[in-house]
Amino acid sequence: MLRTANSGGFQLLGLADFPGQGSAFVGILDAFWESKGLVTPEKFRESCGPTVLLARLPKRTYAPAETFTARMDIYHFGPQRISGQRLAWRLEDETGQVLAQGKLKGKNVETATVDSLGEISVPLSAVHRPGKYTLKACLGEVRNEWDIWVYPETDEATTAPVNIAREWNDRVRQDLEEGKDVLLIPDAAPGRKTKFASHFWNPIMFNWNPMIVGILIAADHPAFADFPTDTYADWQWWDILNHARALEMNRLTMVTPLVQSIDSYETNHKLGIVFEAHVGKGRLLVAAIDREKDLEQRPATRQPFRSFIRYMQSDRFAPAATVPSYLLDELFSAGTDNKDDKAPNAAMLQLLNK
Repeated sequence: MLRTANSGGFQLLGLADFPGQGSAFVGILDAFWESKGLVTPEKFRESCGPTVLLARLPKRTYAPAETFTARMDIYHFGPQRISGQRLAWRLEDETGQVLAQGKLKGKNVETATVDSLGEISVPLSAVHRPGKYTLKACLGEVRNEWDIWVYPETDEATTAPVNIAREWNDRVRQDLEEGKDVLLIPDAAPGRKTKFASHFWNPIMFNWNPMIVGILIAADHPAFADFPTDTYADWQWWDILNHARALEMNRLTMVTPLVQSIDSYETNHKLGIVFEAHVGKGRLLVAAIDREKDLEQRPATRQPFRSFIRYMQSDRFAPAATVPSYLLDELFSAGTDNKDDKAPNAAMLQLLNK
């Protein structure tokens, strides 16, 4: 919206959670207009204020052979023109080490203007480890920042073998009973198709599938050692979650998924995308993520599998839970259609007094 020069402005429907139509936890403040700890006023104004720095990024995930480019714009509706200030920028890693930095040529920016300040170009050949990098920019007191992720091409194979299976079957059960490690990437999995975007508002007012209101990630787990992540889904998860399924794990009470979809409060099912367990004498890691379709064009999806395999080949592969095979038989024989998605919406019926 801010980069649309001929826009007449925008409206914020509200800053706080709204309890009037179901429970809508959509605000950056709670229903009492108190902070939820999500963002400070200063940080919020970096992307929503009278003057905002903008970056046009072609994508968010890169390989070291590529060059990162960003066209820097400015949304300026402040009280007076900006005269000849130079935009300073730097690209740094999560420790604060600067990979590249510079300044763009200064220019005058009139008020009530959306204008371009120039282009940043950074070769990424110096990046040798997967990680998040942040472009930080400032123009006087105005600042903003944007995250990208760089994934070097690495060989998945090391020493210890990992059996990769595409379906839960007798061969997988036998391998686990013999004490082997199995990475299960099911071609067809029961549960719900996931999406990157969370469900909006609440299931009373907006009832569409998949009914998922967020993602919870075990970010500190060693399975993600080569795929840096927060506990929530940032932009590197876009492609992954748009090609994944959330398994309905209600019966697997002993397992805490490494990547868990959060169900709406109406049904509150336990939904897992990635989980691990001891099965028989072996160890199993399940990742219900499409690893086949156009994978060469999906670096953000290739990288977690590299991380999973290295984790399984290390001495840190130690699932906390033990799951009997019959529960996995039930899980993977449930079919791919989610019955709850087709059932009448109980919350909507209650709203309509039916």
